[in-house]
Amino acid sequence: MKRIKWFLGLLVIAAVGFIFASVPTNASAKSINFQALAYGTNKTSMASQYFVKPASVKVSHHKYVVTMRVKTKKALSSFPVKMISVNGKKPQHVRKVKDHAGNSNLYYSFTTTNLKKRVHAKLHVSIPKVYTATHMITFKFSTKGLPKLK
Repeated sequence: MKRIKWFLGLLVIAAVGFIFASVPTNASAKSINFQALAYGTNKTSMASQYFVKPASVKVSHHKYVVTMRVKTKKALSSFPVKMISVNGKKPQHVRKVKDHAGNSNLYYSFTTTNLKKRVHAKLHVSIPKVYTATHMITFKFSTKGLPKLK
């Protein structure tokens, strides 16, 4: 009887270990520097000053999930920047947060399998009675120390 209980216990432990070994793991977030460039060029974008560096990158399900932040001063209006697309897709996990000074912080994420290639994004800027336009922008990421995808 003791042998049967011992054997069943061993089977349960092996099954639990197998289940946890087969679940995809997510790496912890890593800070990664980037450049915000005028679309399709090597020139720094005028919008660069609003993109907070570094970005945060984590690996999830064999892809990079990049989280970025756009910070604008209260005087420019409430959340004057809207990310329309990143790499041709709608941004994910969009959050709008005001800081203690009333500045707008727009957080968004996108997923990719290659951060060595430049990432193109489309954004809309709307500052009432001053400026309204839609622009393309290019991001170039520093991939040094970035974990490899499996």
